[in-house]
Amino acid sequence: MIKILITGASGFVGGNFLQRFSNRGDIEIHGVSRRARPWENYTQIDLSQGLDINFKPDVVIHAAAHVSPWGSQKTFFDKNILATENVIRFCEKNDHPKLIYVSSSSVYYHDKPQLNITENSPIGPDFINDYAASKYAGEERVRKYSGKKVILRPRAIFGPGDTVLFPRLLEVAKKERLPLFTTPEPVIGDLIYVLATRNLSLLSLGLRLLALLGLCCIALNCRKSPRFFKLISVMFW
Repeated sequence: MIKILITGASGFVGGNFLQRFSNRGDIEIHGVSRRARPWENYTQIDLSQGLDINFKPDVVIHAAAHVSPWGSQKTFFDKNILATENVIRFCEKNDHPKLIYVSSSSVYYHDKPQLNITENSPIGPDFINDYAASKYAGEERVRKYSGKKVILRPRAIFGPGDTVLFPRLLEVAKKERLPLFTTPEPVIGDLIYVLATRNLSLLSLGLRLLALLGLCCIALNCRKSPRFFKLISVMFW
């Protein structure tokens, strides 16, 4: 039986994974997050204060983060950088489980059209906001982890439980404030459905990549259908 610890388990991505796989007989899964939840396989923890629980995982999925274009630098540091450092310390003290870090495609963003982005596309030194900068800082910490690790950079996740992407678009649409883009080329954007396919979620893809590749950094792209995944490329460290 594989034992999985998932952070951010009360959030959109982490919560979907926890609820979807909690009843499988071949997985023992435990979630942690800062919000209170009544679940038996869950512990309320502020990761910026440390991580110390009586659970020894084979895999740690670090999906916890302060996800917002706004916020103080201290908030982003505490929730996205310091929390990641504490997750890594937990891993180092518990026999170096495999680590999946859920980063963000925002690390690539610039205030201009961007197409055909891969893992080899330039990142930094300037970032679109403090959120993007903090997620990349988390990546740099994860790269130094001596155990096996995978970094996921998902783009615009949507689906059941979404509180960010489509709710914000719908709210702006209700106020009739959606911008009209007038460009020679069609305006396109990539999305990822949180469940991905019937049997493959975003995070379970990370687990399979760990099993197959060990060390890699990936970005995901979903086009035309929420059930069509395209793996852009794989970069080994």
